[in-house]
Amino acid sequence: ALPRAMAATGENGLEGDTAMASGEIDSWVEFATNSLGGGTVDDIPVAMVQPALEALDAALAEKTFLVGDRLSLADIAVACAASPYESAISGVSLKRWYMTCMADPAFSAAA
Repeated sequence: ALPRAMAATGENGLEGDTAMASGEIDSWVEFATNSLGGGTVDDIPVAMVQPALEALDAALAEKTFLVGDRLSLADIAVACAASPYESAISGVSLKRWYMTCMADPAFSAAA
C-alpha cells in the first residue's frame, strides 16, 4: 500500500494509465512481496526464489518493462525485491530488464 500511495502522489505515471495497467502493477507488486520476499529478507536461499526469477525472465521475453512501455511501480517493486539476488539473475531478458531499471534516472530517484 505504501509504494502505491507514494507513486500516486505525482504525475509520474508510475501507478499506471488505465485501470487494467493499475491492476497489472498491483499483481507485480504482490509478486515482489510474495515470490521474492519484497527485497527485505536477505537470508532467503536463492534456490527458493529461482523459480520466480525464471518466471520473471519468461514474462520479460518480449517486452522492456513489466507493464506498459515505460518504467512503472511494478518495475521498481520487483527490481528492488530482486536486488538481493542480483548474482542469481541469469536469464537474458531478466538481466536486460534489471540493468535497464538500474540505469534509469527515474528508477534511482524512486528507489
